[in-house]
Amino acid sequence: MKSIIIRGPLGVGKSTVAKAVAEMISGIYISVDEILDQNGLDKAVEGEGIPLSNFLIANEYIAAEAQRTNGLGKSVVVDGNFYHKEQIDQLVRLLGEDVAVFTFKASVETCIARDAARATPYGEDATRAVHMFVSAFDYGTVIDSERQNIQETVQSVLETLDSRLTLIGTITFRELANKITNLPHKHRQRLIAIDGGGGAGKTTFASCLQEEIPGSHVVRIDDFYRPPQLRTPVLSTNVINPNFDWDRIRTLVFDAITGDKNISYQLYDFENGTLTGEVIRIPPDATIILEGVWSMQKAFIDFYDFCIWLEAPMVLRLERGVSRDGEELREVWEREWIPIDESYKKTQQPQRRADC
Repeated sequence: MKSIIIRGPLGVGKSTVAKAVAEMISGIYISVDEILDQNGLDKAVEGEGIPLSNFLIANEYIAAEAQRTNGLGKSVVVDGNFYHKEQIDQLVRLLGEDVAVFTFKASVETCIARDAARATPYGEDATRAVHMFVSAFDYGTVIDSERQNIQETVQSVLETLDSRLTLIGTITFRELANKITNLPHKHRQRLIAIDGGGGAGKTTFASCLQEEIPGSHVVRIDDFYRPPQLRTPVLSTNVINPNFDWDRIRTLVFDAITGDKNISYQLYDFENGTLTGEVIRIPPDATIILEGVWSMQKAFIDFYDFCIWLEAPMVLRLERGVSRDGEELREVWEREWIPIDESYKKTQQPQRRADC
């Protein structure tokens, strides 16, 4: 299993990114600050700060936790400032093979501004001091987080780790595709569901899986969105979003598959709010990957041969959604879409019905 270390000054975004990376690779997040605090190693010496010896002792606790975690088949993501090169050198040795280190960088002004936005800021003096010590040296892969949002920074880390081919644990998309295609299927066409909250990465995941299953087709729930004149106000978050045409999906996809008919449907044009003139026609022997929120709802779950549920931190999902849809829809994401997603997960528990 891989061990990942993310270091940088206060306010650079390392904790948010480290937690997001850990969740996306189904790993364990470890905070150096929490290890210091839990073991009474966070006491500063006047004029010196926390002694280097305390950080080296903390490394032993981190390495022990990493060993236990690796034994469970999971990776660890370690988040800390790492003021001392000796500190990080020792931790890399203790963690053994397959260690990736990232240094996040941003200007001191940016770090001060980000720190000030915290619920409990460390303050300008502390941020300046930490920035000076941490910036004294680089280690591993350097990522400029000042010019990237959280989503882009997470993606930079994952791309460096070559995580595009990594699913849960150590299975690759190719291995997952082989597993799925070797399973028996209920109908003439194999049917796969990829579900998860908005911004969880379903579209990218579906495209990657499609590349590994020859002749497969991705059907996107988004293409079954209702035109504006047919939408209704969402009065409660405790519903499956009524502004998707679920009857149309059932008729054109599920009924077609179970009735040995060819699947054909029109794409949706979000810019104009109408169905396009383009009709998608899918060959009768193609594997179908149905991708979208609520694809694994109870009304549809029994149709599938294999179900995949994707998780991502809420803050990352929000930033992805706003980046894609525009800042003007942030409030809609926060007030409506994310709460509906969370209610769906809580009430219907699609993640419990997933095969992976």
